Amino acid sequence: MWLVHRGGEVMARNLKMASPKAPRPRLPNWFRTRLPSGKQQQTFNETMDAVKDNKLHTVCQEAKCPNIHDCWS
Repeated sequence: MWLVHRGGEVMARNLKMASPKAPRPRLPNWFRTRLPSGKQQQTFNETMDAVKDNKLHTVCQEAKCPNIHDCWS
């Protein structure tokens, strides 16, 4: 049940909860990436430092892109 506000009135509606069917399959292996290490992490850190030192703002940072390591390393 949830409440809907309309014109100062509060109306309750009954909703049926969807019953969980089969569990969702896990992501395929090709969809996963490894965390950078070694030279890749060093390159990423250098790029990040250069961006910060020059007071730049990037779309990747603003959007908190989960793939930033792939692009910057």
